[in-house]
Amino acid sequence: MNPISFLVLAFLSSDPSMQKSIDPAQLKFGDLPFHSHKTLIWEVLGKTTETPVYYECGFFSEDEQGMAFYELRYPDAIWIGNGTDGYYLNKLNFDAQGKIILHYQNFSFSGKTSQKELENFFDQKSSPIRTSETKELEWTGLPFENRDDGCHFYFERGKLVKFEYWTSC
Repeated sequence: MNPISFLVLAFLSSDPSMQKSIDPAQLKFGDLPFHSHKTLIWEVLGKTTETPVYYECGFFSEDEQGMAFYELRYPDAIWIGNGTDGYYLNKLNFDAQGKIILHYQNFSFSGKTSQKELENFFDQKSSPIRTSETKELEWTGLPFENRDDGCHFYFERGKLVKFEYWTSC
């Protein structure tokens, strides 16, 4: 089992009553809700190519769900989904200048957001994670309320660098 899978498994197998959860309906990237339709994404971010994705299992597995899924790729954001189920913000890379912003309730997350600020907001500590042989980050994983999916926030040198949507396999 690779280190990332082990951490995700540990995160999900811990006592759910001790975990903070968030409401994905309150997540917004600019004017786009976390779960959006392709036409709205294209209206706000511009048209891009729909790239097919192939996952062996999970929410975006063609075999399990019986339908194809696609990515809409932009310089700082990737959306995943299809015309039937809509698209989910899958990845968001934050810039150090704080121009890329993710909103949740009354809080705005950007590349200027410190690890401590996010930990205090969600009342949850981050943990170290090695993403490659040379790169170590800190991360905070949060499940979505009453669902089997969630999100991860990644930090480098104490600042927020990435948001990722996560689904179980």
